[in-house]
Amino acid sequence: MGYLAVQILLFLVLAALLGFIIGWLLKSALFRSEKTASAGDAGIASSLRGELASAQREHEKQQSELSRLRDELANARAGSDN
Repeated sequence: MGYLAVQILLFLVLAALLGFIIGWLLKSALFRSEKTASAGDAGIASSLRGELASAQREHEKQQSELSRLRDELANARAGSDN
């Protein structure tokens, strides 16, 4: 019975050690992937900021064009009233 208990105890120690090693390796792999993901997220955010700035410039151009066309329409209407 003593020999069986030693074998069971040895098996449990080896299983715990193997579980610890696997957990440690998975944790370090997840940490690396999170760092990579955060770097990728920063790149995406930078790209989106550039697109937003471009869209804002285009919006301002369209607003000024709309204002110019409204002025032309008002002038055309004022000229046709005379």
